[in-house]
Amino acid sequence: MGTLLCRSGHETRFAGGCVRDLLLGQEPKDYDLATTAHPEIVSQILKSEKIKAIPTGISHGTLTAVLNKVPVEVTTLRRDISCDGRHAVVEFTTSFEEDAKRRDFTINALFQGMDGQIFDYIGGVSDLQQKKLRFVGSASNRISEDALRVIRYFRFLARFRWAFHEPYEQLFRASAEKLSILSKERIKNEFDELLLNDTGEILNKMDRLGLLTRLFNGMSTQQNLSVNLFTDFPNNLNQIAWRWFMLFFQKCPETAMLTEVGREARLTKKERYLMSSLQKIHEDLVADRTGILPLIKMIKRKLASASDLHTFFAWVQKKKFFSVPAITLKLLNTIDNQTVPSISKKLKLVQPPEKRKQIAFLFEISWYLGLSNLEDVLNIDTLIRNLKKQGFHAEKEFYDT
Repeated sequence: MGTLLCRSGHETRFAGGCVRDLLLGQEPKDYDLATTAHPEIVSQILKSEKIKAIPTGISHGTLTAVLNKVPVEVTTLRRDISCDGRHAVVEFTTSFEEDAKRRDFTINALFQGMDGQIFDYIGGVSDLQQKKLRFVGSASNRISEDALRVIRYFRFLARFRWAFHEPYEQLFRASAEKLSILSKERIKNEFDELLLNDTGEILNKMDRLGLLTRLFNGMSTQQNLSVNLFTDFPNNLNQIAWRWFMLFFQKCPETAMLTEVGREARLTKKERYLMSSLQKIHEDLVADRTGILPLIKMIKRKLASASDLHTFFAWVQKKKFFSVPAITLKLLNTIDNQTVPSISKKLKLVQPPEKRKQIAFLFEISWYLGLSNLEDVLNIDTLIRNLKKQGFHAEKEFYDT
């Protein structure tokens, strides 16, 4: 595609992150092109070759071309005219160097020609080699143009496991109040990636700089975030909500606020449901219950599998964030691939009717744990007694039913 634009007389180069990743020996997640051609010219050239072009950011000179089902952003070279901390007014240019100088970090201001030649106007290659993350030009100006660059700075540190540039410390402290103008959606997008890559060290640094409390309502300035929060976090727990839960769990003094904090942070509905269910389980554990009731509901709603919950709680216990009863872990370890036999006919014999739901639940978890058989369905005393020996006290667990 870049070659096509070049053949049409418009210099075009690979730009930004894809060049950076290639130089780091990594496979780029996506490819961006920077070109001297204006958007309408790009659109005409692509249309003539029957390449679909979507005007995803036409006011800023960006089209997304789809070739072989692969999207490629094609953006006209730009320079900033004005910025308000969230949005920039730009005008087009034909200078790659001017375009490089408006970018966030030196390592993201690299270009590569169609022949493989690297164009580096501001020392990005050297910073890659030295594992330095530096703003282009004045760091203060770059942040004033777009405060999201503060979060992006830490997101890249987490991804590459690079060291914090200490001269930026005071600047970030002073810039904390600028974060309040950012949209929650933009913050969420950056934090999803940050949480996936960080061991906890970067989040801890942001916490000590006073940034987290500016980004998320309900977080305490008194509760410090663990420096190794996500060390050894299970790789098979793919849902980002597990990590969001741990971030809010550590920084919100009132766990009952987690659902509202998650809503304000623009977590998806499913992420909020998973997080609020984990919150409910934790509340049960604090109250010396097993958490099995909300846990079973969570599995039935398909918010998480039993194996994922077992993995998560085993990690939580190993990290000593909170204790999980042995019966709860045992249940999670045995519940998969088991089918509880239907007892609906026998339950009709139970009086009063309001007891049927509890008996059905007692029988279900007893079955999972290998503590009962079909003959025990109507013998509620036996069910309660056997479960009590394992640490499940019915009188505590059914407090709100």
